[in-house]
Amino acid sequence: MAAKGDVGNHLGVILPSYPGKSRSRCGVAQERGRVEEHRQVRLELLRRVRRATQSRDPTVRLEGRIARRLRRSLRAFQQEVRVQGRLVGEIDVELETAIIEVTSGKGRKKARQIQRLLHNYDLNPTGKPVVMFGPQVRRGLVRQLEESGASVVQTLNELEAWVGQQ
Repeated sequence: MAAKGDVGNHLGVILPSYPGKSRSRCGVAQERGRVEEHRQVRLELLRRVRRATQSRDPTVRLEGRIARRLRRSLRAFQQEVRVQGRLVGEIDVELETAIIEVTSGKGRKKARQIQRLLHNYDLNPTGKPVVMFGPQVRRGLVRQLEESGASVVQTLNELEAWVGQQ
């Protein structure tokens, strides 16, 4: 039996009443709230991308250019990953289908970072493919990364083509 102030009992679930609103309107209001929250998160993500494109740091600027170019499938940007308060790593650019690690240099210190992105569950829980973007990456490192399962691209056009294949 429904308590006073409850809209109804449907299959044993008592739905609370909201003054001036029907059950369907409550659901619509909640859905609008979730959509609005998602929109705000998305806007903040795109603001961070825009700020990065104006950075003095060439690597941050490059990360911003990549994220802006692939913004339709952008899911995270310069995202620190923490587990129990401990920093596990950072994801430069995450798309719906891949993780992109960016370097503006020769990538000397990136091999270990790419390995963590490929194999660390906290950084890549769904096992997305990892691609390294670096216009100046050394050939030896390219070979090493490709042997370990990562991809390497050196131009924005190559990156867009690679993402399109995923």
